[in-house]
Amino acid sequence: MISQQVDDPNHILIDINNHGTILGQNREKSSTDMDAIARQFGAKVSTTKQESVSHQLRFQLPFLRVITQTEEFLHISVGKNISETQIKKLISQTKKHAHDHNVVLLTNIELTTKPAKKTDEQKQITKSMEQTFPKNPVVNIFQKLLASQKKKAQIIAYVNPGDFGEKSSLMTRYVCAVG
Repeated sequence: MISQQVDDPNHILIDINNHGTILGQNREKSSTDMDAIARQFGAKVSTTKQESVSHQLRFQLPFLRVITQTEEFLHISVGKNISETQIKKLISQTKKHAHDHNVVLLTNIELTTKPAKKTDEQKQITKSMEQTFPKNPVVNIFQKLLASQKKKAQIIAYVNPGDFGEKSSLMTRYVCAVG
C-alpha cells in the first residue's frame, strides 16, 4: 500500500505502527524484519509521532478492508520531495514483490472543476489516475508500478474529507485505488 505523508517530506517511510483491531490488521513481521524491509527500499521506519502516516490509514483503509481479505499489508508512505533516485529504488524493489500482491494507492486528488454531478466527479478522478503529478510522486509511482504489470487503476472509493469529520471540500477527494 502506497500513500503520501508530510511528516518527513524528503524520505520514504515504512509504517511499523500497529493500528489495532479497528482495521483487523495483524503484523506477522518482527520489527527487525521491518527494519530490513525499510533498508531494501532505502526508507526509514515510521514512528507514532509521524501522524500523517496513520492519517492516511484512518480515513481510507476501511474501504480496502471491506473489499479485500487482506491479512497483512506493507504500508509505504512517500514524502512529496523524495528524489528520483529514491523513486527508482522504490519502484525496483516493489516490482520484485508486486506480482504476488495488489498495489494500493491512498492519496488526495484535487478536482480540476467543481463537479455538477457524481458521474462528473467520478470521471475526473478516473482521469486523474492517468495523469502525472509533479507534486504528487505517489500517484506517479503507482502509475509506473501498474504499467510494469500491464494493469490499470481501479478506483475502490473516493470521499469528500467532510465525510470523515475533516473540513469539507468542494475540490479535494480522498481516493483509494488498487491495481
